[in-house]
Amino acid sequence: QPVPSNIFSTYNTSIISLTARQQDYHAALIEQFNLAIQYQLPLTSTLEIAYAGNRGYREFAENAGNQVPFGLDGSVAANRPYPQWNGITVGSQVARNWYNSLQAKYEKRVSAGWYTLASYTFASAIDEAGAWGANTQPQIGNNFSAERGPQAQTPRQRFTFANIYELPIGRGHHLGSNWSRTTDAFLGGWHLSNILTIHTGLPLNV
Repeated sequence: QPVPSNIFSTYNTSIISLTARQQDYHAALIEQFNLAIQYQLPLTSTLEIAYAGNRGYREFAENAGNQVPFGLDGSVAANRPYPQWNGITVGSQVARNWYNSLQAKYEKRVSAGWYTLASYTFASAIDEAGAWGANTQPQIGNNFSAERGPQAQTPRQRFTFANIYELPIGRGHHLGSNWSRTTDAFLGGWHLSNILTIHTGLPLNV
């Protein structure tokens, strides 16, 4: 009896909705694991291939605690499990998620003023309750396993390519090696850089 019986004596409680939390509320459990192999390549570069994954348990999700059985009219108070109230949103820790990914990374360390990083991820992300802003309430009671599907924030494939090139201008370089510190502060030490990211589209909740 979380609400005193006389607190809404002047209100029709059948049109009032409540928000509740499950008993014995616990923190979510997240397990993370990975395995990587790295190869030394020419040009002071490396290639790394990795598997990375995680599992989430007892994650926060909301369900309709006053949902009527399928096929019955929810506007009829007598059909609700708690007919004296309208909707009851229950915050529970019952949802789960799964993430698996194959990751590849090529990195060329700085040499002759040039640095390169390229990475590729092929991932599978599945969840039951969605993330912030998602409609987390399952269609049937608190059956979150029926809501299991691709996570809306994780693309299947992602590729990133980045370069940094130090222009050979300024003190210590062929051009401008005799510049004063003042001149070098304005004209030397410049870099060119780029970052390119390409990824596949995100799942849609139909």
